[in-house]
Amino acid sequence: MTHGMFVALEGHDEIVEYIWGSKNGSLLDCEAHLNAVVKHACFLNNVKIVKLMLKNISLDPGFDDQVCWRVTCQTGGIALAKFLLQDERVDPSVLENAALLLAAKRGHVSIVKMLMNDQRVNPGSIEIVRLLLQDPTQRIDPALNNSLAFFLAVTSGSAETREYGDPRVDPLLQASKKGFTDVVNLLLKHNVDPSARSNQALRFAAEAGNLDIVDCLLRDERVDLSAEQYQAIVAACQNGHVNVLKNLLQTRHLDIRAFGERALTAASKFGHADVIQILLDVPGIDPCCNHAIALGIAVRLNYLEVVKR
Repeated sequence: MTHGMFVALEGHDEIVEYIWGSKNGSLLDCEAHLNAVVKHACFLNNVKIVKLMLKNISLDPGFDDQVCWRVTCQTGGIALAKFLLQDERVDPSVLENAALLLAAKRGHVSIVKMLMNDQRVNPGSIEIVRLLLQDPTQRIDPALNNSLAFFLAVTSGSAETREYGDPRVDPLLQASKKGFTDVVNLLLKHNVDPSARSNQALRFAAEAGNLDIVDCLLRDERVDLSAEQYQAIVAACQNGHVNVLKNLLQTRHLDIRAFGERALTAASKFGHADVIQILLDVPGIDPCCNHAIALGIAVRLNYLEVVKR
């Protein structure tokens, strides 16, 4: 019967309605089967069937760590997500805001926006954190899990608590890596700090060649291009992202000595002749530095165009 229900969910709502009608629910009353079918209905974003199932049978939508909720956000079902949130048993922040991360990774802006406006996901509890840390008895150690109040404030707090583990940073990093500009802009609007975790968002965006996101992040004064010895520049060179590199090199007060050799070596190693040409035009970058290691790598790997540069 369960297999038949999965098939029916693929477009035969009338069959599902018959089986789960108020008089026919006993046709499939195994809890495991019920859970599997409603989960699949959420995966398909079938609002009509999910409503029917929750109405006519005794089913908790929060089963299996809110898997119905997480699947709905993962697949971008905004209408179903809004419906599920009306049920007090649904927790949008379950598993450290897993739904927010899943939606951000897939570029579901409407889901991200809805979650960021939910107080359970983004309550902005930085003042609580500050108050706890100012405890004159000094009983709070942020490096230890010795305070439930501190833990709750941090894990559900605003972006300003990032140094203690803001769970919204992961969605920003994933969106930066995958090129979801709208999601990045939305998260920044809600004060998620783009410099969290040593400016990984900028590095991920540069590494993936997401120029629009690189531009967006660089406009935020909190972003530090020099983090990890200009790793964002090195990442762009390694992957041959010319336009991203040009943009990064326009940043004022660059310390060429901190990244020049590494950037040149990375570009040589992967045969990006056009990147090397850009680097050689930058005053202060010496192709002969460190015994011309970049040239040696290009020769060893037989990158003729790189050697010609």
